[in-house]
Amino acid sequence: MKPEHQRLLTNGLLAGTIGYVVIVAFFALANVAQGRSPLFTAAVLGNALLGEPSTSIAVAPVAVYNGFHLVAFLLLGTVAAWLAGLVERRPQWWYLLFFLALVVFFHLFGAVASLAAPSGSAVPLWEVLGASLLALVAMSLWVWRAYPGVVAGVREVGDFEDPIGDSGPPRP
Repeated sequence: MKPEHQRLLTNGLLAGTIGYVVIVAFFALANVAQGRSPLFTAAVLGNALLGEPSTSIAVAPVAVYNGFHLVAFLLLGTVAAWLAGLVERRPQWWYLLFFLALVVFFHLFGAVASLAAPSGSAVPLWEVLGASLLALVAMSLWVWRAYPGVVAGVREVGDFEDPIGDSGPPRP
C-alpha cells in the first residue's frame, strides 16, 4: 500500500473512531444523568432502524444501531481525511471541504432526528444536536492535527492581494 493511502486510511479510521466514541460516550453519560440505562438511546434508535418504535432495551437493536453507527462514522472519517489530504495539496478546495462538512452534518442530524421522532421524543433533539456537534468538533480537531498543511493552505488562500497593486491612500 502506498504511504499516502496508508496515511489516509489510518487518519480516516481514527477520525471515524473518535467521532463514534464521542457520540457513544455523550449518549451514555446523558442517559445515566437522566437515570436511564447507558444503552437507552442506542436501543431506541436501533429499534427505530429495525422499524419497531420502542424504548425497550434488547441486544439486537443496540447491536444494529452501534454497528450501523460505527460503519457510518468510519466512512465519514475516511472521507474527511481524503478531503483534508486534497485540501493539503490544493488549498483552494477548502471551500468544498467546509461545504460538505456542513451538508453532511445537517443531513446526519436530520437522519438521526427522524429516527428519534417515532420514539415519542424519548431521545430529545438537543441530545442529538449536542452529540453531533461534539463528534464533529472532535473529528475536525483530529483531521486538522493529522493534516497540518490544511491550516497553512487555507491561510494562504485567504491572503488576498489587491489585483491593481494600489489599494488607495493609507488609512489612519
